[in-house]
Amino acid sequence: MASSKFQGNFNVSETAAFIKREANNLGITVELVGESRYNRDNFQVYMFVFEKYYYRAANRASLSVLVVGDEETSNIEVISSGAGQGLLFKFSWGADKNFVNGLGKLLIGKGYKQII
Repeated sequence: MASSKFQGNFNVSETAAFIKREANNLGITVELVGESRYNRDNFQVYMFVFEKYYYRAANRASLSVLVVGDEETSNIEVISSGAGQGLLFKFSWGADKNFVNGLGKLLIGKGYKQII
């Protein structure tokens, strides 16, 4: 499992649209497998779950992306899972970190700051 957090002074719905659109640039096997959205007054929450097949590890990794905020700010939490192999020892070839870092580079390039 790998994770990271980002923050930016961007509209939360625009941030969610950016992530949903740009995740396709993380590889040809990236697929949006689930999404959810909640509104409460001016506060919004988006949840996306992406999957990507890694040929070198012969498995799929999952990327969960939580986007929360309002019209002025966005906070993003990214968590990957499922990239390990083995029953007892979850040996990873780095697919989990690769998936998180790929989205992180896109966010930083857009002007978000990594906070963790």
